Order: sequence, then structure tokens, then C-alpha cells
Amino acid sequence: MRIVGRGPASGGYSSAERSALDVAEGLGRVPGSLTPAQRDALRDSFSPADAEWLVLAVAVMGFLNKFNDTVGIPLEESMLALADEVIGPTGWTAGKHLPIPAATVTPTKPQPDRFVDLLALLPVLPSVIRADKHWTSGVPHSWPAVGIHLRQRTGHDFPILAHLSHGRAIRALAAVLGANTDPKQSRLGLRAKHLAGLVYANAVEDEALAKSARNLAEFAGATTSQLAGSRAGLDVHTDTALAYAEAASSSPAQITPEVVAAATKELAPPEIIELTVWISVMQLLHRLHAFYE
Repeated sequence: MRIVGRGPASGGYSSAERSALDVAEGLGRVPGSLTPAQRDALRDSFSPADAEWLVLAVAVMGFLNKFNDTVGIPLEESMLALADEVIGPTGWTAGKHLPIPAATVTPTKPQPDRFVDLLALLPVLPSVIRADKHWTSGVPHSWPAVGIHLRQRTGHDFPILAHLSHGRAIRALAAVLGANTDPKQSRLGLRAKHLAGLVYANAVEDEALAKSARNLAEFAGATTSQLAGSRAGLDVHTDTALAYAEAASSSPAQITPEVVAAATKELAPPEIIELTVWISVMQLLHRLHAFYE
């Protein structure tokens, strides 16, 4: 779905475009600042299906933003130019995301995809389709079946999914949640991982998300005091993970050289990446909660 049409409304945007941008801005803040009026305006301007796609787009960008911000991934030159043009006037600077060395940056605007660029994707499509089928095999695409599926595997049904109607989106999110809560795939350990998720939920003041995190952590063996936020008696490995989560949960993330040094002393690189991915998933869920709950 693409927003079309421009009118004489403020900033040169139509009222529908303005409602979409207002929702994106409200959901993009940490904690979210979306108002009921902004939510209603989006629903009045778009069909339920299109409004849902817009919210999902903002939520997925929340995942990407948190991961890129926490890891400090440099922006591509074309994206740096676009970001500088669009949000530079607000005072935004690339900071840690500036390509290195900075002197080599020659920003250029991104160009439209050419037909030959699309053709280049054809050889990899079969493997992508096979991988997608493997990852989503057996995952339901509607509520309440998807909630039952997740509860059996994680101890929590993620009721936020009940608000969604697009089967492919529901299945994709459930596959992500299932993979990230699979004890066989976790290097970090689920108790530490879900307590770190609780740190994020508390940092963004999302009680619904905190409830989800507590359910997951309890299922993974966390004690009552740990669920209440106490870090007394935690092993060094888990305590380090929670300290990293605190730094990553800020917006922007406060991943300083000192935080990195402390994390790498106790956590292996795959554990740090796993933790960063989970905090990013939590930010995706936070944006969905901010709109639907």
C-alpha cells in the first residue's frame, strides 16, 4: 500500500498523509506518544487493512532502528544523504552512524530500482521461498490458534497478535517470537534473555509488554524477586546481560566503550547479538502495543 495524493494541508500533505505521519511520529518516540485522536484519524483515513500495514511498517522499522542504533551500524551513503535531507533540519546528525572515514563520504540520493536490478533477484528467489517455508512451517496465521501455538512453546500467548488481521504478518511475527524463545537456539539462556526484555519494557513504561516479559521470564525459571526487578544474587553472566540491556533500552542507545568492554568480558559475541536482536524485537512489540493497547 502506498500513500498517494497531495493536497493543500499543512506541509503540503493531504489529511490522510498527515494522519499516517502523525502516527509514525507518535509510535517512533520512546516511550510512544501516540494519542487516541491520532489513532482515530489514521483509521478514519485508511481502510482497516491499509492502516494495519502502516502500523506494521512503523513497528518493523522500530526493530531495525533499535538494532542499528545499538550496534552503531554506519549508514550507507545514499541513506545518509536521504536522512540528512529529510530529518537533518530537526537537528539530527549521523554521529556514530557516519561512514568511516568521514572524508570519503560523497552523499548521493538513492535511485529507483531498474528492471535489470529486479531480474538479478530471480536466481535467489527459490532459496528464499524454501527458507521462508521452513521458518514458518507449522506456525498458525490467525488468532487464537497462533496464541495457543506460542503459549505451548513459550508459556505466553502474545495477545497483541489478536489485534492483527493479515495472516502472513501474524505468521511471520509468530515465527520470529518462536525462534527467539526457543531454548535450543539460545546461546544467552532464556532466563537472562527475558529478564533483559523486562528491563526494556520497564524502560519504555509499557506495562502490557512488561507483563509479557514477566510471563516469559517466569516460564524460563526466573524467581519472584527477579521478576520484581531485583538483581541481588544474580550470576555475573546474567547481571552483565541486564546492564547491557539497560544501556541498549535508552533512545538513543547508550552503548559506550565502557559498556562494550564490560559486555565482551562476560558475554560471547553471539550472545551479545542475540540479546540485541531480542531488545529490538521488544521495541517492535512496544510499537504495536502503543497503537493497539
